[in-house]
Amino acid sequence: MGAELRAVLMQQPRQWLWVFTALPSAKCPVAARQISDRRALDYLKTVLKKLKLEGHQHTFRHSFISHALTHGVPEAIVREWVGHVDARIMKTYTHVADAISQQAMLGLFGDDGDKPSEDR
Repeated sequence: MGAELRAVLMQQPRQWLWVFTALPSAKCPVAARQISDRRALDYLKTVLKKLKLEGHQHTFRHSFISHALTHGVPEAIVREWVGHVDARIMKTYTHVADAISQQAMLGLFGDDGDKPSEDR
């Protein structure tokens, strides 16, 4: 969660434990119960469609993992956060970190591949 989103959520009046809650219904009259994963995903799809944005829940997962890895979070910790992703699958996420790493390395040597100057 980014700092801006966290700030917005923290400013919201807090009535219940959960940020997103399901309304009481005949089937489940409990107030302020946690919304189901399925309902949250359905709502996400609706919002993305209204905003005319492509993507789905997995897009957010991929972005989160890539973002964490490129910001130096150790792979073992990221795997713990996202549910012990298989090492093979994790490779598909780490390619983003590898590309950013390569770009950073190229930036050290300039466009022509020469050694960095003394003033860099």
